[in-house]
Amino acid sequence: MHGNYHLEILDTGQDPLSGKSADAFVHFENGASYAVTLFTLEGIRMIMEKDVQTGECAGGAYFTCVDLLVLKQIDADHFRLAVDDLLKSGEFESVFIRCRVDNE
Repeated sequence: MHGNYHLEILDTGQDPLSGKSADAFVHFENGASYAVTLFTLEGIRMIMEKDVQTGECAGGAYFTCVDLLVLKQIDADHFRLAVDDLLKSGEFESVFIRCRVDNE
């Protein structure tokens, strides 16, 4: 799965979590695509504080996300550093969810 890839971070627009969470994709040149949910620690904190008020997640006692990748900052540079490291360590597929294969 190593090789050239294209990163895509979806814009969250006016969402209160803008810049603190985003859906993202890694598209490989072989046609395979993988999805992940990006968060910063601040974004997780904001959700957990909201959950205290709403009662969700046992009143903010926990946070869960299936395809979670926490970044120090949500931008292409931090995302690429994480992807490169996860590919190098062999842990990429334990974090990302495969969503498309065109040419395999």
